[in-house]
Amino acid sequence: MDGIVVARELDLTPQPGSGWEMVVSTDEGRVFHRHGTPFARVRSVTSIDSRPNEQFASATISKITDSRNSAEVDVDVPSGDRPALLTFSRPYFRGYEARVGDQKLVLTSYRGLFPILEVPPGAHGRLMLTYRPYWLVWGGAVAVICALVVVLSFLAAVNRRT
Repeated sequence: MDGIVVARELDLTPQPGSGWEMVVSTDEGRVFHRHGTPFARVRSVTSIDSRPNEQFASATISKITDSRNSAEVDVDVPSGDRPALLTFSRPYFRGYEARVGDQKLVLTSYRGLFPILEVPPGAHGRLMLTYRPYWLVWGGAVAVICALVVVLSFLAAVNRRT
């Protein structure tokens, strides 16, 4: 089910009104669910309102594998002069990376809400979208070093006692 949360401070109702149902209203905000089937996890769109003067090719998407920190899809963009534009049904955060094969792609967002990806004409193969922000990589490395220091300190303390 697709949904949206609207803060109480905003007097906003999703449009069209017939497509949404308010399911919860509290002092903090309102929750709306969209009628109909959920959007696909990855979609190819031919236009988007944030880029009104651009048209995009329709890509073929198959074999979607979606997990917490990544999404993988087989993508095939027709040759020609127009790239494809893919949207992902997940929240956007800085730190996403995208590539098709060895080619790194530029990932942006739709108004800071969800990731959008422009795939060049003629591209085909396994597309990988991965959430790997620099702070997570560095934090993981620091955690491993700290664990190593703890283990080595423990081993040194045990050797001194014997």
